Amino acid sequence: MPGKNDTLCLVVTTADEALSNCGAPHLLTNSTLYLEQSASGGMMHVWGIVGDDITSVSGAEVLNNTFAYSGPESQLLTISNGSADTRTIDLGQLHPPNIP
Repeated sequence: MPGKNDTLCLVVTTADEALSNCGAPHLLTNSTLYLEQSASGGMMHVWGIVGDDITSVSGAEVLNNTFAYSGPESQLLTISNGSADTRTIDLGQLHPPNIP
């Protein structure tokens, strides 16, 4: 959804809470806008928005520029456009994303 000052916002609601994160749309050129949540047993959930060329995120299916990852905790996500062009995203460096 659109945010203030021409930002793009990701909003995720669960039965217990609502989470949101906003960033500049150009962030999607080389990265992802995401939200992460720890789960029990060393698991985690990550929801995100990616650019038009991205087809997979750490094995998660990308639908309409969005993805939902549920799996083992990791500080890294790999985004790919289906060819040799893959990028590793450090969740620790991008949370929250920088807004110019």
